Amino acid sequence: MRPKVASPPFSATAQGESRVAFQISTTKGTMNPVLEKLGEFGLSIQGHGCAFRTGVQGQGMLVLLWSDSDARILTMRSAAR
Repeated sequence: MRPKVASPPFSATAQGESRVAFQISTTKGTMNPVLEKLGEFGLSIQGHGCAFRTGVQGQGMLVLLWSDSDARILTMRSAAR
């Protein structure tokens, strides 16, 4: 059964601050569906563990935060350089 990943809107303000919340139904440590969804936004992830850095063209860096113990809620926060 394929995990469901919500498709939230993504937008960044002039200051480069934005938040995107993903609610997914998957098992612990299964990030493939999330990586696929981020790819739809043109994001790429570098790193591993519970903190990922995602590079966004023209939008600075995004930090994807998620919990090792509960991979159901993921939050991205962008930080302008």
